[in-house]
Formats: sequence, C-alpha cells, structure tokens
Amino acid sequence: MVRHAQTGDLEQLLTMYRELRVSGMPGITWSEAYPSDDDIRNDLTQHALYVLEWQGEVVASLATEMDEVKDLVPCDPQAVSCEISRVAVRRSLQGRGLCGMLMSETLDLLREEGYQVIRLLVSGQNLPAYRAYLRAGFEILGEADKYDVHWTCCEKWL
Repeated sequence: MVRHAQTGDLEQLLTMYRELRVSGMPGITWSEAYPSDDDIRNDLTQHALYVLEWQGEVVASLATEMDEVKDLVPCDPQAVSCEISRVAVRRSLQGRGLCGMLMSETLDLLREEGYQVIRLLVSGQNLPAYRAYLRAGFEILGEADKYDVHWTCCEKWL
C-alpha cells in the first residue's frame, strides 16, 4: 500500500536512504551526502514523501517536488506537473517489483491530487531505474545536463 509518509516512518526512511547512499551500485548518482537526512526530513514535513508499506514495514519511497524537467527539455510547460525524485527501494528487497508497485500506486495518488503529468530525471547508467520507469509508462522527452550528470528526461501523462 502506498501512502504519504508519516512522522512515525522517519527512522525506517532514514535507515533505508542511508544504506542506499553508500551502496556503490552502478549508475547511482547519489553520494554519501545526497540525499541527506535533512532532505528526507524536509520531504516529510512538506507532505511530499510517499512510501510503500509491505508486510508492515516501509520498503520503498519517493519524493515529489517542483517540476524542473520542464525547464530542461521541450514539453508542455502549462500542464499541472510535478517531478519525482529520490526513488528508493530497500536494498535487500530490490528486484522484486516493488519499484513498479511504488510507481503505479503513487501515480494513482498524484492523479487524485490533481496532477496531469509527472516528470523525472534518470541516469542512463542506472539501468534498473531506467527500465522500471519505462515499464511504468514514462516516455523519453530528451536529454539534459544538470548537477554534473547527464540525464534522460522522462514524463508520464496521467
């Protein structure tokens, strides 16, 4: 079940993100400093963090934020949009389709919240994420450089 993160989820979230920051997985653009604990706390307080709860535990999460992709590649800048970022699946549970569940259910919630289109940036080197987003129905808009990374820019109309 996907829902907005709650204050009681914070410790599980911080543990998951800390583990992924230092995982050294190929294609990951995160570092020991990003996403920081403060980033996760801010996402939580801004009601911009969604979690997938599975068997009573938080096992995956993503944040939404102001859509900056629309400033990088041609697209409809007038659509009600947001950007997905900081997508995380607990390391020990990766490869089980949880990212797809997180995406599908979060997109349903975002549609209910009034968004028309969701955009994201993904590193072409992060093949598991890239494939998961394409399976979730995201389409490639183009490529752009930001934060010293070359990104593939994607969107999905809801």
